[in-house]
Amino acid sequence: MSAGKQRKVANIATFIRSINNKISPMIAWREASALVYYSSKYNVPTDLSVGIAKTESRFNPSAVSSKGAIGVMQVMWKVHHGMLSAKGIATTRDHMFDPERGVEAGVLLLSRYINAYGTVQKALNRYYGGISVSYLKKVNNNMAMLQRHSEKTGF
Repeated sequence: MSAGKQRKVANIATFIRSINNKISPMIAWREASALVYYSSKYNVPTDLSVGIAKTESRFNPSAVSSKGAIGVMQVMWKVHHGMLSAKGIATTRDHMFDPERGVEAGVLLLSRYINAYGTVQKALNRYYGGISVSYLKKVNNNMAMLQRHSEKTGF
């Protein structure tokens, strides 16, 4: 991993801990590494992936929504299990609680939505499961929060 990507991982890991101090340093590092790696692999802006992870779960890999979305990126296993299994990302629902697998699943879905719908806004609406101005604002605010954190920490 390049020095620049290492700095990005360190910045995101400290951001995760500043948002949710219940996340251990090791889990924060695993999530940050996964966010940087899979955002690059699937051609998604890292700050967008981080903004979604904060919005969806506050970086909690054990998060489960009332609708059944799970993990860091709150992926709907019952909807996406076929594709995730075929890609080798997750073959069981419990795999989605693993920080790396959960991040990879969410970033892959986001990448597919961006490619299918042509804009980040439309992709976010699809990721959310409907049109929501408040969801878009939350993601954008969380991206801006990461930017401020980066400026403050010098990463």
